[in-house]
Amino acid sequence: MRKYRVIMKNALGGDPIPLGLFDTLLEANTWIQDVGKRDEHELGTYTVGVEPAERPGEQQVVDE
Repeated sequence: MRKYRVIMKNALGGDPIPLGLFDTLLEANTWIQDVGKRDEHELGTYTVGVEPAERPGEQQVVDE
């Protein structure tokens, strides 16, 4: 089963900061709306997004 990681990216570059891991995209987006909006003033120049999180030992399938 795929997991989704909520990440925070600095607009100036650098490594993304993981904020949470969720089972569904809906859970991840709900968390962003609830918590991200509340803490928006603390995020400053950061943007929050969601990316697929691979499980250990799981490989991504790439279509060529």
